[in-house]
Amino acid sequence: MRADVRLVIAAACLAGAIAGPAVGQTIRQPQTIQQQMQLNVFDAQLRAREAMANRQAVFQQNQLSSLGAQLSTEQSLADVRAQSYAPPLPTPPPGAAPYIDTSQLASMPDDRLAASNARVREAAANHH
Repeated sequence: MRADVRLVIAAACLAGAIAGPAVGQTIRQPQTIQQQMQLNVFDAQLRAREAMANRQAVFQQNQLSSLGAQLSTEQSLADVRAQSYAPPLPTPPPGAAPYIDTSQLASMPDDRLAASNARVREAAANHH
């Protein structure tokens, strides 16, 4: 029985400790019209500050989104530039130049080349 009393007392103390601040707070009604007006002004100012803070948060979020898009665009442009850059050709090793077998190249006898050249010049001269 003594344990039951202690349990009830402990539960009452715990409930009092939890509910104490809420019970102690009373909602005060304004006593005059002037106090009501002051509360209304204070409430309006608080709502205005809250709305301004919300607008600033949206503005900052828009700025972050814009900067992110700009960074992404610049990175894409840099990637395209890097892909279009042709790497330099390797330098040939020092030493003798490579051997070219001229017997495998196309050839034209000198007299046929001179005759062809003369025909081209004559056609160009008569063209005007």
